Amino acid sequence: AFTLDGFERLAGADPGKHAAVQALRHYQQHGYVSHAGEPKRSLLLWGSPAMGKTGSLSPLFTHLVRGGATGLWLQYNQLMAEMRNFEDGKVDARMSACQSVHYLLIDDLGDPSAAKVATDYARDVLFRIVDYRTSREMPLFITTNLSPDGLVSQFDERTARRLMAACAVIHLGGKTLR
Repeated sequence: AFTLDGFERLAGADPGKHAAVQALRHYQQHGYVSHAGEPKRSLLLWGSPAMGKTGSLSPLFTHLVRGGATGLWLQYNQLMAEMRNFEDGKVDARMSACQSVHYLLIDDLGDPSAAKVATDYARDVLFRIVDYRTSREMPLFITTNLSPDGLVSQFDERTARRLMAACAVIHLGGKTLR
């Protein structure tokens, strides 16, 4: 049951997942989440591994794309590997796709085990995507094991602050789902 209803049946009784389920349900019905009194068209779910971040966000993403919107779902490390593949001449096309698609989901942003900041190139790629989309109020869905402070430490304050301003930032806790 790869739907929001299915995820809610699986995890809806877990108090650590309640805020995320409510936010995703509201987004599915209205196209935004009310967060701190503001409508947010972007979502950032963060928490420990195996909490259900991807499992809760993917049914919403799938629902929106099946409804006719364009969507691109990328795992962060794969995105960075593809953006470093200069030999095929498609880096600009990949950036354009990230910037222009209606819904962009970046799964597993960052690395909580990394003791160092992201490379300059990785920070630049992420900033260009985030800045383009947030300045145009285009939806961006993010899952990460990093806390908001961890995002600042790993990527930089300007990128993390743009994400925090654009997204409904929701902690997903509770029991593991694996």
